[in-house]
Amino acid sequence: MNVTKKNLLEILGAICVSALFAASGMHVAAQAWNVQLSTAKIYLLALAASVFVGGCVFGNDPVSRKAQKAAQEDGTKSASTGRAWGIFAALLGAAGIIVLSAGSVRDLLVAAKSAEVALSDYAPFIACVGTVGLTAAAFGVCRVRGGVYAMALAFFMILAASRSMGQSLNVLHVIPGLSALVAMYAVCSSDKGAALRTLVSSALIAAILATACLPGEGTVFTPLNNAANKARAIFEDYFKFTHSRVAYSLYMDGYQPLGELLGGPAQPSEDAVMRVESTEDLYLRGTIKNTYTGYSWTDNAVKSRYLYVDPMRAGVKAEVFGTENVNENAFFRTDAEVEFLAEGTSTLFVPYRAENVSAPIAMAVYFNTVGEVFLPRNAAQGDSYSFDVWLPVSESTVKAYSGADGAEGMDVALVALPVGVDARVYALAEEITQSAYSDYEKAAAIRDYLQNNYTYTLDGAYGSMDRDFVSDFLFDWKEGYCTYFASAMAVLSRAAGLPARYIEGYHVPADESGETIVTGLNAHAWTEVWIDGLGWMTFDATPGMDGEEPDSGENGTENSTEPTPTPTPPDEEQLPTPAPEQENDPGQHTPPTPTPDPGNQPPTPPENDNNDSDSDSDRNFAWLWWLLLALVILAGGAFLVRMRLAASDPVKLSAAQQDEETRLLVWYRALLTVFASEGQIPESTETPAMFARRMRAAGLATESFERFADALMLSRYAGKQASETQLEAAQQAYDELVSQLRNAEKIRWLRRRLVKGLGNIRKIP
Repeated sequence: MNVTKKNLLEILGAICVSALFAASGMHVAAQAWNVQLSTAKIYLLALAASVFVGGCVFGNDPVSRKAQKAAQEDGTKSASTGRAWGIFAALLGAAGIIVLSAGSVRDLLVAAKSAEVALSDYAPFIACVGTVGLTAAAFGVCRVRGGVYAMALAFFMILAASRSMGQSLNVLHVIPGLSALVAMYAVCSSDKGAALRTLVSSALIAAILATACLPGEGTVFTPLNNAANKARAIFEDYFKFTHSRVAYSLYMDGYQPLGELLGGPAQPSEDAVMRVESTEDLYLRGTIKNTYTGYSWTDNAVKSRYLYVDPMRAGVKAEVFGTENVNENAFFRTDAEVEFLAEGTSTLFVPYRAENVSAPIAMAVYFNTVGEVFLPRNAAQGDSYSFDVWLPVSESTVKAYSGADGAEGMDVALVALPVGVDARVYALAEEITQSAYSDYEKAAAIRDYLQNNYTYTLDGAYGSMDRDFVSDFLFDWKEGYCTYFASAMAVLSRAAGLPARYIEGYHVPADESGETIVTGLNAHAWTEVWIDGLGWMTFDATPGMDGEEPDSGENGTENSTEPTPTPTPPDEEQLPTPAPEQENDPGQHTPPTPTPDPGNQPPTPPENDNNDSDSDSDRNFAWLWWLLLALVILAGGAFLVRMRLAASDPVKLSAAQQDEETRLLVWYRALLTVFASEGQIPESTETPAMFARRMRAAGLATESFERFADALMLSRYAGKQASETQLEAAQQAYDELVSQLRNAEKIRWLRRRLVKGLGNIRKIP
């Protein structure tokens, strides 16, 4: 076999193997992403790309050019004919690429001009480009020793990425790619003769397997599929947690029959919830609420969620949980372990000043800026975690370190009370704390007053939405269970000028055995009060929680002498039970994908130098084709990016609209993309005006956005014509928000515009 024929066979084998490898990989990826691109088109496109690259390489290969030079000296035309065949193959492959991808390019150009675009609009074009690029890369490494390992890594990365999309892998779709890898390994062998023989046979076997396997569907290796599902779930928990979660609430354990509304008879569950290993008395926080409405506790704070093990958030974590510079004279350190005995919510229950929360790798632990700890999923039976915690040495010890600065420097929301609170509440708070000097003494005085003057009962009275719940409890009912006492403790503390917040979770009493089975009877509500010099401190105003058991419930046992309370319907119309509170604070941990910069103008390839086939320029000439292809792809990508950004530019898009109302909606959609990059989206029940006020209260928006939101509401619902001044206010708000974005947020903002555009500009989300 002469040199030219041997080289031709090697290139033909590389064409077959690279086409098979790329087509198999892209077929798997297309199935995972639900790309509407037929199997036949993927394989034909890969073949056309490999023929194009193979023709380019064969026509400019140094070995072929050596043969050509020898043929010219001998007066033959065989080598020049081979070079002509190489050019012909390259042109044929290029024509195939153009024909097969023309429809996808046409659909992409149409979609790029639209303000709203779906993945299905441009995914086929991306699949075509990916197929061509993967084929070219596979062809390149086929003839480089060791290159097969890089392609094997790429292939398995494609499989892993496809599994992360939640799709089951069809083994029959993977076999062609694996067969191609075997053939690549043969090509990379040091024994060129053996490599050539193995290449031809492997390519033939792979082609037969591909033909036989592709029609099949649904073959899944169960153990491998289960392992892949578990790995995908862990990956998504750690890196793709952006959805809402269901947080814990006391009504899940039989308290508050009206859901999140305070009041009503309680029937606590006796079902086991978790096992806690600790010898200390623990208050395990579940949900933290800071806004008192007069009839319920809510949490309207702007929260960000972070991965607990993220080392970049260590400072934030220490600040949120109060573990910075803990006073070791006032607090001692201990540890505890928790195991769920039944399925729960996403909430993990940990005390304040907890640190080193540790869980198996399958449990991705998160925390938010309020101090709640949770999973991206609901806790399952058998899930366990441990933590260290700093607990007060004694009340007399911590009291000595208390200051008297009250709410100085604190968020005003933590001392705010609604206007419906009875004036007698403020007078009572002043009376209770008049002889107290420090913040701690004031809070302790309020706690002791409630424990000594009010009665514990599970047969609590119903509250109503037109009267203040705490005022009724303090001056009329004077009896209730933990939510009554915790609410009164928080409201009286705020009335006395002390920042306070309402906590729901579980109280785990100290047990010398070191193990406690926690049930619904341990579900509890208490108050945390900010004490100058100490930070947040737990104050439990429920009678009996200082060591003497209350009559029933909330301590793991019920007093059998007390009859089971019979619920009494409220005097007013029964209110619907609200759904469990869902936290909707988007994640900040997912690393953004930067947008590639456009490539420079492609250089002009040098003219062929046929005088010396062994020169560096001759050996490297083939790489100019690769460079040209890469630059074309970069230029095309830059062009598409520019078109997508232009299609989501609110200035241009607003100017193209015929009516003023639609222009306002364009600007509102544009503003929402900016807020989304900061992790803030409107709640399902929020109007634009409500969302604007919440963002301004959080310091994330200015007055111009609030004015614009009001104008949008008037235009949309009152039919008031929008003015140019209002549109200018919208642009001003947009420019202000964009200017305050950090680098990472700007990347997310651009990515969102590229992928989703501005959304549906005909309706308010």
